Amino acid sequence: MRNLTIKRNKSFVGCANKVKIYIEDNTSDEIVIGGVPCRKLGELKNGKEATFQIDYAERKVFVIVDKLTKDYCNDYYIVPEGYEDVYVTGQNRLDPVKGNAFLFDVVSDEKVLEARKKGTKKGIIITIICVVIGCLIGLLPTIFSRNMEVESKTFSSNGLTITLTNEFKESEAEGYDVCLLSKKISLCAFKEGFYDYGDDMSDVSLEEYAQLLIEANDLQLITSVQTVDDLTYFEYDAKEESGITYTYFVVVYKSDNAFWMLSFSTSRNKAQEFRPDMIEWAKSVKF
Repeated sequence: MRNLTIKRNKSFVGCANKVKIYIEDNTSDEIVIGGVPCRKLGELKNGKEATFQIDYAERKVFVIVDKLTKDYCNDYYIVPEGYEDVYVTGQNRLDPVKGNAFLFDVVSDEKVLEARKKGTKKGIIITIICVVIGCLIGLLPTIFSRNMEVESKTFSSNGLTITLTNEFKESEAEGYDVCLLSKKISLCAFKEGFYDYGDDMSDVSLEEYAQLLIEANDLQLITSVQTVDDLTYFEYDAKEESGITYTYFVVVYKSDNAFWMLSFSTSRNKAQEFRPDMIEWAKSVKF
């Protein structure tokens, strides 16, 4: 037997969740990930590493968040055949479409990269389905009232209160504490406790926290971290496999015991149109 050591680098993304580690095993009927029978090796907390005993054969090692999203929110590393111990690293990356999946570092294998693309496509499909369902729900009132007006509506969930409009509907997204969707805008938010990493993060400023998010997820910024009218925020673009580029307006907050990240997103060609609304909504946030 030999040692496989996996280190999960610290990241503000999904830090509260443990990731599950599975290894290819054709004799196991425990779980199938990407068409590969697997057995569980263990779990890994944010910023921790673990060592597992494996055999000398070539094996795929998968990391997932949960069984429900295993077919698109996953990544794998191909452990080569041999007798030497293996050490690999990775971290959860900010990607609402894929549920902020754990990704291994320094991966060049074409099969793994292709699997990541397929996972993104599946995530996009599921996201689109959620948005469509949310839109359909939002359209139902028009069946009964053609003259329904857009009105302010306050939402409260998991300690966060925000005033949006009645066009928004509550939904769920893996890795987020709050998810609210309208036809053209999505809002996802997550909370990071001051002690989630073991160390006291209460002295970290909002600007420092925002910069940590940017560095941890290698974001291509439109605007750097700014604080205007008591809002600390940054913006970035991300092109999806569908070819659509989305603009993300990310605002960070600090409550009594945690940091919060709120990410508004819309298609890039609509970003300027909706930006004043996003700012107004962001200013209404309470904890």
